[in-house]
Amino acid sequence: MKGGALVKALMEWLPIVIPLVALLGGATGWWLQRRKLNQERYRELLERFLLPVDVILKRNKAAFHKLQMGNEQEVHPLEYYPERLKMFFDSLPDSDQRKVFWRSEINEIQARNQKAAGLIEGYIGSALLNPAFVQASITLLDHINGWRSKWNYALSGIPIPAALDNELLADVFPQAFETELASQIQQIRAVAQTRGGPKP
Repeated sequence: MKGGALVKALMEWLPIVIPLVALLGGATGWWLQRRKLNQERYRELLERFLLPVDVILKRNKAAFHKLQMGNEQEVHPLEYYPERLKMFFDSLPDSDQRKVFWRSEINEIQARNQKAAGLIEGYIGSALLNPAFVQASITLLDHINGWRSKWNYALSGIPIPAALDNELLADVFPQAFETELASQIQQIRAVAQTRGGPKP
């Protein structure tokens, strides 16, 4: 093709090529922006929800073990009525701080539980979470709220039937939540740390 014909052909295609290039460039920019926004959503879920709940879980687990240390059969789980626990802790030697501070320790565990519940309620509706984790979270909320309300009732001074003295105040901690939380953190972290985040 001679030079003049080539220039003519380019001039004919130029009005088509320029808009097409602009369109492709705009689409690429939109796609990259979408991936960035998705990555930020996953990172927020990880840093503001999953990891803080994991820290609370680990702190409460350590506090449980400290109170149960050496007496797992007597104190496990801590959802026993206060009178049942009081009998045990009163039997400890005076040198054991648990004898004095056991109730305040449990109150702190419950306070941290409420923080975890607030985080769960704030993020549980996210479509980015696995259904299994959502279900485990709902079960945990039932445990937290049930234990708190019944514990407060037991401490209110209203007589509790003797037949219930050794019964549980609420269902024990749902171990499935710990497993599902670890799995959810692993999945969300992998996506949040991927360059550009997940594909839209």
